[in-house]
Amino acid sequence: MINCQIPIYSSNKMHPYDKENVYMGKFYFDNCLIDHHDLSKKDEIINTWLLHPLLHDTGLDCRLLYWWYTNDSFDFNNTSQYQQLVNKYWPFTHVNKIIPFYVIEENCEYIKNKLTNQQLKISPDFLQFNTDVNATFGKLNKVILTLDYKYFNTVQGYQNYNLCTATGRPSNAWGGINLAALPPEQRVGVKPNNNQFVLFDYSSYHVYLIANLLGYSFPTKDIHSFFMKEYNITDREESKKLTFRHLYGGVPNEYKHIKFFQLVEQFVNDINNQYIRKGYVESIVYKRPMSANNLGRMNKYKLFNYLLQCYETERNIKVILEINKYLYEKKTILSLYNYDGFLFDMEEDCVDDLKKILQKDNFPVTVKVGNNFGEMNELL
Repeated sequence: MINCQIPIYSSNKMHPYDKENVYMGKFYFDNCLIDHHDLSKKDEIINTWLLHPLLHDTGLDCRLLYWWYTNDSFDFNNTSQYQQLVNKYWPFTHVNKIIPFYVIEENCEYIKNKLTNQQLKISPDFLQFNTDVNATFGKLNKVILTLDYKYFNTVQGYQNYNLCTATGRPSNAWGGINLAALPPEQRVGVKPNNNQFVLFDYSSYHVYLIANLLGYSFPTKDIHSFFMKEYNITDREESKKLTFRHLYGGVPNEYKHIKFFQLVEQFVNDINNQYIRKGYVESIVYKRPMSANNLGRMNKYKLFNYLLQCYETERNIKVILEINKYLYEKKTILSLYNYDGFLFDMEEDCVDDLKKILQKDNFPVTVKVGNNFGEMNELL
């Protein structure tokens, strides 16, 4: 049996995994079990759903389902009365304990109807995606990072991986801290709970993702040396800039003889033609429909970029599943995910084994170690 469920917490401000945020119950697709001052029974059943955005836990994630078909995030605070009361009682931390239950119920009914009107179908592809997201980003959302107060004005770094973005590339921000884009001066304030941090970074990840999509193998492991030779230049950084410019902005005539770019151009044209003809393209791994009705008109290179960022996330979900299986019953944990970077809070000596998992299918990684996230030294 599949349940759609959203956990309800007393506070909209506090992270659901903050111990002071009172868990009130869960809304299910057909009923609700919730603890509220207006209800005479702790497990009173009502025919409604949803109140608080779901941090991926278990069951069917309604927010993901809505985004899967609309490519849009879901607004959980929709009725004006509920929002007015949230604003009125904003100084109070546990606002959902104060707001009358009938207002919460009306808000839930509105959301239920909004989702019902979408006539969303629960496809096998979505079910697999939902399950895998629960097991990966759902688990990561429970990891609370240890922070240095002088850098963050808090000692706990709560995570909030949200895949409901235009490309499916997750954001990760909570309480004014954007863990997906920490500046270098703040990274030093992120500390391990075990022996040390180990950071694995994919090298030139998007280039290798594209090559993997196209079934193309570079003649050398140093792809930038390969491109330097093809461009007939000696500046490595300039070579990198040219490569990414050509991938996302089109290949100039002088470089169209390069086989890799020929294959890229063909792929870009193919997906663009499909997008125009069918009105959608499917994501690479989970076959999520990326519809023109939702994304609108875009040039072919922007579409290619969207699809590639989506592929990055979907492939990484599969990688994290394998990592979690390996780390089962170990003290070492994956503590932070950042697109092409995987930060481990390392206890056991797992570097070689984790490197094998991450480098599967010939995706090279660099490895760095350190006593904080900002001061990492490359492990040769």
